Amino acid sequence: MLLANHVWGKQLFVLIAMSVIMYIYFMTDLFRGIIIAVIFQGMLFGIDYLALIALDYIWADKTEKFLSSVAASSIAALICKMVLFGLVLIIRKRWNQNEFMHMHLGRQIKLQHTTK
Repeated sequence: MLLANHVWGKQLFVLIAMSVIMYIYFMTDLFRGIIIAVIFQGMLFGIDYLALIALDYIWADKTEKFLSSVAASSIAALICKMVLFGLVLIIRKRWNQNEFMHMHLGRQIKLQHTTK
């Protein structure tokens, strides 16, 4: 593969691809798409790193053997992705909750003005 040994090259490609897809599909600003992609990739790296630390803490002497197993490493990767998905859902819920509150207060003000 072209970028098999170049982690930073792959990450740059992923960031550009995510930004272009957000620009085309969601019609966002390209700079905003890059920022969101960087934040998402940062969360992804952080959760993967925390999972490796947790595995090393739980099975200190068996971590390499655990990660060399295809099934076990696949399960660990899926658990990391589920944690990331949960984190994204929590962030989305918090973000939408604030927007709902602003929209709700605006509607309440409009209703008060129309009833008087």
